[in-house]
Amino acid sequence: QKGNRSKKSTRLILRSLFNLAAQLLIPMFFYVGPATVMFFGLLADDLLSFEVLLVMFLLLPCHSIAHNLILLAITSTYRRKILNLFSKSRVNF
Repeated sequence: QKGNRSKKSTRLILRSLFNLAAQLLIPMFFYVGPATVMFFGLLADDLLSFEVLLVMFLLLPCHSIAHNLILLAITSTYRRKILNLFSKSRVNF
């Protein structure tokens, strides 16, 4: 079936898969990472200090922020618009 696709189609499919993986894995890192550290910190009281667990707890809301930033970064239309806004503002200064 791959022989029927053009190279451009194959590149677009691979790009879409990369975007999907980034959309799933990077925000998950901001949720699963701190949750795992908190889990093991609570299992072994001497392993991590309260302050480290508090910082991990404060990182959990970054999950949604990271998800939105990733969506803006991987969607070419939004990415171009944001880059155009920044490039226009530099010219004005």
